[in-house]
Amino acid sequence: MQINVDKKITLDKNGVEVFFAEIVSDCDQKVLVTLEGIDDAVCYNCKGKSFLGEDFIKYVQLKKGEAKRFWFSVEKNGTGEIVVKSDKGEKLASQEIEVTYSDRICQDPYADINTLSRIKWLNSDLAINNEIPKPFTKVLYNERTVEILGRKIKLNALGLPASIESFFNQGLKLSEKPTEILQSDFTFCIDSECFENQKFDTALSEDKIIINAVSESENFILDIKAKYEFDGFCEYVISLTAKTDIEKDVCLNIPIKESISKYFVGLGQIGGKFNKSVDWKWNVEFNQDSFWTGDVNAGLKVKLKGENYVKPFVNIYYKHQKLNMPESWGNDGKGGIKYQDNIFKAYSGKKKFIKGQSVRFDFDLMITPMKEIDLKKQFNMRFYHKLFDSKIWFDMAKKGGANIINVHHGNDLNPYINYPFFETEELKKFIKKSHDNDIKVKVYYTIRELTIHLPEFKVFRDLEHEIFNKRNVYDIFYWQEESDKWVKENVGEDVIPAWKQDLKGDKYKDSFDSAIITDGQSRICNFYIEGLRYLLNNVGADGIYVDDVAFDRNTMKRVRKILDQKEGRLIDFHTCNHHLDHMAKNNCVTLYTELFPYIDKVWIGEGFDYDNSTPEFWLVEMSGIPFGVMSEMMDTANQYRGLLFGMTNRYGWQTNKSDPINIWKIFDKYDLDKAELIGWWDERNSVKLSNDFIKASEYVVGDKKYVALANFSNEDQITNFSVLGAKGYLVPELNRFQDAIKIADKITIKGGCGLFVEVIS
Repeated sequence: MQINVDKKITLDKNGVEVFFAEIVSDCDQKVLVTLEGIDDAVCYNCKGKSFLGEDFIKYVQLKKGEAKRFWFSVEKNGTGEIVVKSDKGEKLASQEIEVTYSDRICQDPYADINTLSRIKWLNSDLAINNEIPKPFTKVLYNERTVEILGRKIKLNALGLPASIESFFNQGLKLSEKPTEILQSDFTFCIDSECFENQKFDTALSEDKIIINAVSESENFILDIKAKYEFDGFCEYVISLTAKTDIEKDVCLNIPIKESISKYFVGLGQIGGKFNKSVDWKWNVEFNQDSFWTGDVNAGLKVKLKGENYVKPFVNIYYKHQKLNMPESWGNDGKGGIKYQDNIFKAYSGKKKFIKGQSVRFDFDLMITPMKEIDLKKQFNMRFYHKLFDSKIWFDMAKKGGANIINVHHGNDLNPYINYPFFETEELKKFIKKSHDNDIKVKVYYTIRELTIHLPEFKVFRDLEHEIFNKRNVYDIFYWQEESDKWVKENVGEDVIPAWKQDLKGDKYKDSFDSAIITDGQSRICNFYIEGLRYLLNNVGADGIYVDDVAFDRNTMKRVRKILDQKEGRLIDFHTCNHHLDHMAKNNCVTLYTELFPYIDKVWIGEGFDYDNSTPEFWLVEMSGIPFGVMSEMMDTANQYRGLLFGMTNRYGWQTNKSDPINIWKIFDKYDLDKAELIGWWDERNSVKLSNDFIKASEYVVGDKKYVALANFSNEDQITNFSVLGAKGYLVPELNRFQDAIKIADKITIKGGCGLFVEVIS
């Protein structure tokens, strides 16, 4: 075995030096490579921290006669030894190296991206802690009762929910009046088996309560481990162990009150009124494993999982990593979910159990809403967002009254997707100029794909397919066929091609960016989190813009904690319609529910039909309101319907035929940022209408009341109109919105249009 490496390494004081060794084996074998004798030295191919902060070691496969690069970092001087061991612990080879200090002192080891020092970020556990981000509060627990912000859960002896209460009103504000979600206990049923609790242990920390309840029946041992967190996320890991060989049907009964299940989304159904019908079976061709049902102020998302769960890919990339059908709930296609007798029943179908064998029937819950909505924040976050032409962004934002500029990728300030570190000096200048004019700047930065131009690309490639997923599917839909072809020819056929972008601007014109898919459950999350801290603290960004994500709530929690180290930092989240055929028929609000507690604004984008969707669809799938977050619309959308939910389109976006400046002026003229929104869905709403095609939301500002009306049909509609306690109505002239008209108790609203009415009391 040969180890080819520079034996003398020079390190700047306070710096990080990265180098590699090429190892050639005389046979096929797995090896573990370490650098011993120097403190804090790391071989990244073999040692790391997972995205959850768990330490791991990894044996690397060597092929006879082929050179393999192993990457190292050192931060201290000394004499060390690169050691290669077999998977049986046998020492196969070693090589001494010497690390000496230069006469230079490093001020910022990560300033020069070409040094590769940032690979140290791969093993970071930054922000993996028990801290609780705002506005959430610590978890309280007493006598099988869990209390978190705005919600209370009582558990039965088996550890399952017996009661779930929401303390939000339908305006998404905290209330002392509880709303019960359940009509009775959750039950875990196996035919006539009767379980008796044997053990009930708890472990409480500020951010979570962990419960372990063990129960037994005649034929089974039921071990339930439940974790309830501060944001309303609840994870159930259920191990069912058979005492004898037996065949049984396992069922989880979820008895949500009929009065609460007003709306439904998931399991192949788009969001809207719940039609009291669910008859769904597992099929991994579709990215479906969960549903949400409830009212605006009280609901529950349920997600079924098995021990073999791996987070699927999102967007058009789903077929590259599909759902694993759970051995338990899926049961080779026999399992499913149905709605029967006002109960949601998750069932396995007849399943054979072997004595002593444990089978995992896991599920997650998310109790909604997660937090209050904030109209002041919503109406004062005014984005300017344009793909290209970065030279005009500042002037256009200032001219239009925007106070936040989103820096997309593909331009001179941020050329390469999800690596916003090439033009940090220019970005700093732009941010300072914006800050001097009271404009914040957020930067496009997400995990899903990653530019091939990043300096660390060769390092990530040498980590096998830990960072860049291996391609297993070739016959698949792509946004851009040319990206697929180019990546195959220039990077390799073993990776998954993603976005390809022609770059615009002075410096990067006539060039392009190409990206490949990354694994959102890998060390790339650690790299991303450290990159975020650097972007915020060293470049001065005020937050990030996220465009569909491959990471889960664990990484999003870390993101929020880093953002919250300074007041006023923001994250807005863009997604397209995942219910389209080539996106595996999922729903965005069920796909990303667990991320919503940490997001300041959602931007609902491509594939959503603003012209022909029902108001209930708008509420459930586009507004964000039932989950405690508010939204914006893409393209020109519909300003009248949007106003019912506090939504505008986004200033500057290239597919817009109009901008939201006129709506911003309505917000300012009538102080709507100080209002309470009493939506058309709210039982407190005092507007009376006689036409179901027309909906009305109220904005109450002190003793003043304003009503936004919208016609959800594309034809003119007539309705009776009255507001409780009103003495009259005024429809003012509003630029690009409406002409001044007189109205009485009957009004006509044009198809797809609406009105903004001042109520005289």
